Amino acid sequence: MDHFKLFNDRYGHVEGDLCLYNVAQAIACTVSRTEDFVARYGGEEFVVLLPQTDKQGALFIAEHIQKAIEELQIPHADSFTGYLTLSMGINAINKDVECAQKDFIKAADSALYYSKRQGRNCLALS
Repeated sequence: MDHFKLFNDRYGHVEGDLCLYNVAQAIACTVSRTEDFVARYGGEEFVVLLPQTDKQGALFIAEHIQKAIEELQIPHADSFTGYLTLSMGINAINKDVECAQKDFIKAADSALYYSKRQGRNCLALS
């Protein structure tokens, strides 16, 4: 979630918790398969695991998540859009190549930080 610390500072932790809940619900409603998994991953970060999904499929879902968050129209005075936005880093495992869990997460995290450096409210593939 872009500039979430500023959100908490401006609106308070009760509103921050409600915001986290609403974003989590929107993300969960976007993924529909029983094997898909959504979890909070740190303060203002979420992880979405999509088994048997390639990068293009993950990008498709990420775009839908971003649209779902935009539709919430959560006011955020410290965001360039005036509303809460998400930056996302996307990674997928090639089933023919072994990848350690920490390397997979590191690649997704690097893509996330690249997305943030591009101005926020962006998607980046690792």
